[in-house]
Formats: sequence, C-alpha cells, structure tokens
Amino acid sequence: MISLRVSRLPLINQRLEYNYYRRLIRDDKFRAQFAGDDHRDFECGKFVWAGIQEGATVLVQRILLGIEARIPNAVALELSCRNKLTVDILEQLKDPYALGGRSTAECYYNRAPALIEARHALAKANPELWGLIRTFYKQFRNPIFHGSYLSDLNAEKLDYIFSVFDEVYGWCDGWCDVMARINEVGAGKHGRP
Repeated sequence: MISLRVSRLPLINQRLEYNYYRRLIRDDKFRAQFAGDDHRDFECGKFVWAGIQEGATVLVQRILLGIEARIPNAVALELSCRNKLTVDILEQLKDPYALGGRSTAECYYNRAPALIEARHALAKANPELWGLIRTFYKQFRNPIFHGSYLSDLNAEKLDYIFSVFDEVYGWCDGWCDVMARINEVGAGKHGRP
C-alpha cells in the first residue's frame, strides 16, 4: 500500500473556490463557451477540459466537493467553539456516513449540522431547500460521482445551480459564521479546534 498523508483543506479555501467560480459564471467569455461545438476545450480558469459537457460537470463536482468538505469542518469548528467537540464526534465528522443517515445528502445536510443543534438540520431549517438538495443529489450528484456527466448543461442551468448553492452557503453561515469563528480562535477566545 502506498503511504500518503492527508491534511484538511482550510475552510476559507472551500469558500474562496466557490466564490471564484461564482464570479466566473458571470463572465461573458466563460458563458460564450456553451454556444457551439460541445467538443472543444472548456476553460474554467482553474482547469481546461477537453469537451464542454464533461468540463462543466467537473465544475459542478467541484461545487459539491467544496460544500461536502465545508459542512463537517464547519460543524467541528462550531462545536469546538462551543466546547462541545468530542473525539467521537470528530471521528464521525471525518466520515459523515458514520452519522447513520440513509443517503449522502442526509448525512451532510441533516445529521452533521444537527450535532450542533437539531434545528440546524436543513430539513428543519429550510424544508424547501432540503427538497431541492435531496432531489439534486438523487438525480444529479450521485450519477456524476459514479461515472456519468451532465450532457445538456449550459450557462443558465449553471446559474440555477449556483443560486441553490448560494442558499446552501447562506444556511451554513447561519449556524457557523466561519470567518467570525476563525477570528475568535485567532484572538484566543477559543482553543484551536
């Protein structure tokens, strides 16, 4: 077996990447890539992909990977700042499926934030958004993480996806203001998580 070391991606990096892509999709040159031949290179600033649909699918995957990395880390940060983080909870957050949800979406969007307070589960905090996320995961997220790609993605559909994940980030910010918490930790108000 190969030996590799794994480190956590800083929470701020996850949000910065999302914000980068959020700005990029507003760029006329980026949007123009969706007009015409699907087989030409797709430039996304951070990567170039041979083929528009596959490249745009990778962009959507990056959005999903970012939020799936952010939620457990934000939960750990918030619990740490509340002096409620335990070794057992930290181990579960390293593998959100250990939280016992029936689906990926359930584990990340409901089980993990409910460790802070039950009301933070997306199903309770925003049932309409939870319905969108649950459907998105079943119809799109799961297939594109298991060998499929989005074959008709365009700039307008990306706008919609980003509008949904803007709401998801807003929900996350409601139960853990990451920048405020990081500043508090830096000022010595809390121990390091």
